[in-house]
Amino acid sequence: MDFKGVGPVTVNIFLGELRRLWESAALQNQFPDFEAALVKFAIEQRRKKKRQIPD
Repeated sequence: MDFKGVGPVTVNIFLGELRRLWESAALQNQFPDFEAALVKFAIEQRRKKKRQIPD
C-alpha cells in the first residue's frame, strides 16, 4: 500500500519516535555496529586497492 508523500524517510522518522513505546518497532541491529562494520570494510577495500595499484 502506497501513500503519497510517505516514503522510507518518513517511515523511519515515524518508527524512530515509536521505538520508545512499541517493542516490535525496535531495530534488529544497532546502527553503531553497522557503522563500525562499514568503516572496517572501507578500510579493507582501500588496503586491497593500494596493493593492486602498480607503481
